[in-house]
Amino acid sequence: MGVPLRTDKIAVHRTVAASRLRMAGMAVAAYERSAGTTRTPKQAAAAAVEHARALVAADDVEQACRVAVDAYDAGRAIGSERARQAVRDFRAGLGSVPARFTCELDDRLHNSYLEDA
Repeated sequence: MGVPLRTDKIAVHRTVAASRLRMAGMAVAAYERSAGTTRTPKQAAAAAVEHARALVAADDVEQACRVAVDAYDAGRAIGSERARQAVRDFRAGLGSVPARFTCELDDRLHNSYLEDA
């Protein structure tokens, strides 16, 4: 017999699936239901990036960038290059949006590039 899935874990997977299917409303709702779940810092950072993608699909770019900054900071704190790369990919996917939304995220990415150089 396999390991039973808990409803909180299912909510995390729904967040990812709905985000990738561009079902913004469902992804945001699933992320909110999964907020109290127990997850590793890497899992939390990955879920946050998916949440940011869903927020963009729901036309909330400003909040999406805030969530992405938090995900980037979490990835950096735990030394997760995968989480940091997911945020970089998220930013690249945004394309041209008003700088007032992306300024803090762009600063984080730029400063990290300078530190790594």
